[in-house]
Amino acid sequence: MIKHIDLFTGYGGFTLAAQKFNIKTIGFSEIDRYATAVLKFRYPNIKNYGDVTKISTRDLPDCDIISGGWPCQDHSVAGRREGLSGKRSGLFYTLTSIIQEKLPSMFILENVKGALSSNRGFDFLEVLNELSQGGYDIQWGCVNAKFWVPQNRERVFVVGCLGGFGGREIFPIEPKNTKITKLGQDISFCLDSSYYKGTAKYEDNRRQLVKQIERIGTLDIKGHDYIKKDTLSNCLTTGQTKECLITDFTKIRRLTPVECERLMGLPDDWTKFGRVNDTVIPISDTQRYKLAGNGVVIPVIEEILERML
Repeated sequence: MIKHIDLFTGYGGFTLAAQKFNIKTIGFSEIDRYATAVLKFRYPNIKNYGDVTKISTRDLPDCDIISGGWPCQDHSVAGRREGLSGKRSGLFYTLTSIIQEKLPSMFILENVKGALSSNRGFDFLEVLNELSQGGYDIQWGCVNAKFWVPQNRERVFVVGCLGGFGGREIFPIEPKNTKITKLGQDISFCLDSSYYKGTAKYEDNRRQLVKQIERIGTLDIKGHDYIKKDTLSNCLTTGQTKECLITDFTKIRRLTPVECERLMGLPDDWTKFGRVNDTVIPISDTQRYKLAGNGVVIPVIEEILERML
């Protein structure tokens, strides 16, 4: 059986995708309290090794695949662009040291598209140089999730294989189905529209958002995070509460947590509950939005894994 360690785990996106291929995840590394609670609720028998900077590789079991999306904030065009010298994105070096010491047969890593241009491209060159150590054949590509889910989400993936991929080309990825699904179609947004209905929260949100539209005067003003039902969603972010789904000037509401999960390819209510010690707790909407914005799109990972294996 293929064994997998999921670093910077989040809600367990790589693990969910790996299950499709009967890959057994044997370890997590996650410190966010809410992501950790979700993992403990969903995968109570998989050990979370905690802070990646404090992991001793001697304590990690041997594995065949290591996955992870190292923190992207210092690469993102929305941030200060400190790149690999930044405190968060600099955790890439911790990730590579684990890979080079454990020497898994393969690895699959993810980051934002901005990683390609960080420090005029020199940071990404450093990424490729570091990952090629130890005899890995490296391939990389930018993949947009819009061919699998109705979200315009471009992410860079870097994969490696000890001894080479045997002539297999992982990238570029040409989806089997190139038809782009729009909001309100296969993702069935209308099924979750009762989430706020009839509640004080719904009415308050509705009043605020209608006022915003009245002030702007149009749905097409650039620079505002408005989403039309017949388009793709913007790329989900950890500040997803700013985004909303617009049908017309009178029917307006925010995306629900379930809808954000669907945009990531997650099962409905995947992040709804967590476990702390022996107690099951509800996860707040704010944290569910954050978890979705930080995650990976499941069918994209499945497509890449299918090509790698």
